[in-house]
Amino acid sequence: MAAPEIPPGGLLAGLLEEARRSPAAEICGLLVRDGAGAWHHWPVANAHPEPERAFLMEPAEQIAAFRALRERAWRLGAIYHSHPFGEAVPSATDAAEAAWETLHLLLAPASRDPVRGWWWDGAAFTEVALPPPDTDSMAGG
Repeated sequence: MAAPEIPPGGLLAGLLEEARRSPAAEICGLLVRDGAGAWHHWPVANAHPEPERAFLMEPAEQIAAFRALRERAWRLGAIYHSHPFGEAVPSATDAAEAAWETLHLLLAPASRDPVRGWWWDGAAFTEVALPPPDTDSMAGG
């Protein structure tokens, strides 16, 4: 497994808050790193016809995001989405649809363990330790 870049707890806290503001629909997006290593949150609309149970990054937004990353020489740090009614554990659908070998952040606001990280290696997810989501650790890592 490649060593994933771990986002700071403050950024994780912001994602968790975003997920809490959408209690009935999955949110999704990207975490990216700029040339100086700073983290940036890049939300993408969920275009799935049943957003309460699944996510599909809005295709035009996703393409635009990756084009902008390439033009700026930024890199993908993580993909995130929420499970409003479940646990922060990859589902069978998450595994079937995972496309990038990268860190996947799962947010489950109603769960006892609401933010968990999972590395996708192209075949399976492996859990990755994350810092606790907190607003005191906003510095990039």
